[in-house]
Amino acid sequence: MSYEEAFEAFRDGDFRLAVPLLETAARETAYSSDEINHAYTLALYRSGLKNRLADAAFEIGDLHLETNPAIALDYFQRALWGGLDAACVRFIGEVFEGWASPRPARLNPSKPLKRVAHVLG
Repeated sequence: MSYEEAFEAFRDGDFRLAVPLLETAARETAYSSDEINHAYTLALYRSGLKNRLADAAFEIGDLHLETNPAIALDYFQRALWGGLDAACVRFIGEVFEGWASPRPARLNPSKPLKRVAHVLG
């Protein structure tokens, strides 16, 4: 299959035509093409297909999680915009929690705190 027709429909703003063509292209490439994945999820968004956007972007993000975490998180963000179900949102939260640095030990001042400073940037 030539992906030119899919990208032409996308460039022309015919997202309803582009979605199935880009979906086929994404599946045929096993979601390995950044250009196709980006165009596919953007076409889903512009078509108002939020549920499909959530599912596709989550799947793409999950496939990239081990090899390219930055790309994975970009697609997870797109999936959140699409309205993910609670289990998938929790999975993403657990990924973030796993990457977070440990919380510092609480300060135990010898005297009670009486003032708090606010810094404005």
